[in-house]
Amino acid sequence: MDKFQQLAHDAEFGVVVLANPDTRDYQFVDLHRGAVSAETAKTYAERGLSFLGVVGIVRGAPRVALEDELTPEFSAFLTQSLVAHWKKQIRWTMPVDMNWN
Repeated sequence: MDKFQQLAHDAEFGVVVLANPDTRDYQFVDLHRGAVSAETAKTYAERGLSFLGVVGIVRGAPRVALEDELTPEFSAFLTQSLVAHWKKQIRWTMPVDMNWN
């Protein structure tokens, strides 16, 4: 198993990160939702997105496996975007009786 497969296997939840650092375009694909359709993959390619890596949460701790090193600016941008993405995901899965304060 390579580092990407290992992280995908171990993560309680996580995403595959597709990105085009030149345009700052990105897409997060949830690990546990299965493969994307051929049409979706074509759309990603048309946007110039390529595989950047995998980000996941393993036993409560963040883990990252990247294909290449990121600039500090793009890393900060993706981190903020990922936190917003996961916040939406978690909000939708919270029990009704819990508050989000």
